Amino acid sequence: MVGITLDITERFGAEQRERQLQKQLVEASHLSGMAEVATGVLHNVGNVLNSLGISASTAQAHVQSSPFERIERVAAMLEEQRSKSGDVDSDSRVKVIPEYLRALSSQLRRDSDIVKHEIDAINGHVQYLREIIQAQQSFARVGGAEEAVNVSELVEGALRLKSQELRGTTVKRDIDEMSEVWTDRYKLLQIVVNFITNACDAMAANGSRERRMTVRARLAEDGLEIAVADTGVGIPADLMQRIWEFGFTTKAHGHGFGLHSSAVAAQQLGGAVTAESAGAGKGACFVVKIPVRVEAARRAVSV
Repeated sequence: MVGITLDITERFGAEQRERQLQKQLVEASHLSGMAEVATGVLHNVGNVLNSLGISASTAQAHVQSSPFERIERVAAMLEEQRSKSGDVDSDSRVKVIPEYLRALSSQLRRDSDIVKHEIDAINGHVQYLREIIQAQQSFARVGGAEEAVNVSELVEGALRLKSQELRGTTVKRDIDEMSEVWTDRYKLLQIVVNFITNACDAMAANGSRERRMTVRARLAEDGLEIAVADTGVGIPADLMQRIWEFGFTTKAHGHGFGLHSSAVAAQQLGGAVTAESAGAGKGACFVVKIPVRVEAARRAVSV
């Protein structure tokens, strides 16, 4: 009778250590994913809150500067003249009051229009906050909720959300006529808004150069393509491969989350993002390409 005794203690210990390392890797990957989603939420919410703060400050400033005190002084002057002479037509100051009041009325109307515009912008930002949360919540699920999306309206919505930062910028829209497409509206909106935000920052950093931005949308056989081109500071060739990295930024006060989250969202939509630039100081163009269902959208519209 022949027997063999093997000491497998070391092998058993190595397998246990391997299982433990795999478990730790899975947990670390899960935590990293959760952190990435959280930072994406904070970044997007922070962008909107900045715009929200600017809109609120502008509205408040116009309300505070409304000429209510001047109207009160006019009323006081009329009362004073009545009490002194009883004849308001005999005082030369009183004769200009109708013209003054007409000008004052026009100014109040203009101020009211400005305040209304800013309040509309605030409402748009608040709505986008809700959309961001819904989009980020869907990141944890396989596939997002598809719906019929009007690409032109989506682009206009993104431009409205960044209207404060786009002041002084010439915006050209080059959007093909197309049927509604089926995709995840909020993820696509997030990508376009991030591209526009990046373009605004790049143009602001480029000094006195004319600020021009072009938003292009095309529908081809391989899907939908949306591009945002700017006249900003551009991207040096040695940094082109790093701009999509998590945490990488060339901005003084940047966080490096916007473009990375756009790349992640595009990947979740089954597409990809790319960037082009002729170099530093020569602007840049950011492009997202995603597959979409057009035929289904046409059927939905015809029902």
